[in-house]
Amino acid sequence: MLPINFDFLFLHLHNYEGIYFFIAILSSIIYFTYLCKENNIDIDKMYEATFISLLVALVAGRLFSFLLWSPQELFSNPIVFFQPWNGGITVAGAVLGGLVTGVIYAKVNKLSFFYHIQYYIPPIVLGQIIGRFGCFLNGDASGKPTDIFWGVVFAPESSAYSNRTTYFTPSLPPVGTSLHPTQLYEIFGNLIFLLIILLTEKNQWITKRRVIWYALWYSTLRFIIEFFRTDNIEWAFLRSGQIICLIGFVIGISLLIWSIFNDSKLDAKEENIARAKI
Repeated sequence: MLPINFDFLFLHLHNYEGIYFFIAILSSIIYFTYLCKENNIDIDKMYEATFISLLVALVAGRLFSFLLWSPQELFSNPIVFFQPWNGGITVAGAVLGGLVTGVIYAKVNKLSFFYHIQYYIPPIVLGQIIGRFGCFLNGDASGKPTDIFWGVVFAPESSAYSNRTTYFTPSLPPVGTSLHPTQLYEIFGNLIFLLIILLTEKNQWITKRRVIWYALWYSTLRFIIEFFRTDNIEWAFLRSGQIICLIGFVIGISLLIWSIFNDSKLDAKEENIARAKI
C-alpha cells in the first residue's frame, strides 16, 4: 500500500494520479477491441461512441464528485472543477453519464443500443477492477476502522489517513489504524460479476440484457459498500453515494420490466447495425 509508484528526482507518480487510471482505460480498450472483432462489429463506429461517451463520463464523474461530496468547494471556487489535482471522479456518476451518452448516440445513429452495449459491459467491469486496485494501493476510498482480521493498515502518508476534509469526517482515523479495505470489497464483487458474464455469454436472453444486470449488480454492490466507507455526506438517512446507487437501481428495474414486455426490441436489427467488412 505504497502511495508512490515512482519517485525520481523531481518526478513523483502516485497510484491514483494517473497510472492505474490509464492502465484501466488501456486494458478496457484492448478487451473491447477484441470483443468487437470477434463479433464483426464496426470498430470505427464503436470507437467514436467510446470517445464521446468517455469524455462525457469524465465530466459527469467529476461533477457528481463535487456535487455529492464537496459542493461548497465547487460553488465557492468553480475553477477547481478544471484542476485535476483537486477533487476526484465518482465512478458511479461517470458510468451513469457514459451510459446516457451511449443511449443518445445510438438513437442519433439509428443503432441498437442494447445490442451494442453488451460489448462494453465486460471491459467496463475490467476497468473498474483495475482502477480500484490503484485506489487500494493509494489508500483512497478506504473504509471505517475495524478489528476484523482482514482489516488493512495503509501507508502513513496515504489518503486513508489524510487528504480528507472535515466536511466528510469529523475526526480522521489515527495513522496505523486498521481499516475496512472497501476497495477490495468492490474488486471482489466485480470479479464475481465478470465471471457471471463470461459463464452466461451463450445465453442470448441474458446477454442482450447485460447493461440491465450491470445497473442492478453495481448499484446493489456499491449501496452495501457505502455503509463501510467514511468519505460520504449524510443526506437524511442515506449517504451521498447511495443516492446514485438508488437511481441506478431504479433505472435497472425499470429497464428489466420494460425488456420483459419488449423482448424483440432488444434483438439486433441487421439493417441498422454497422458491421465490419469481412
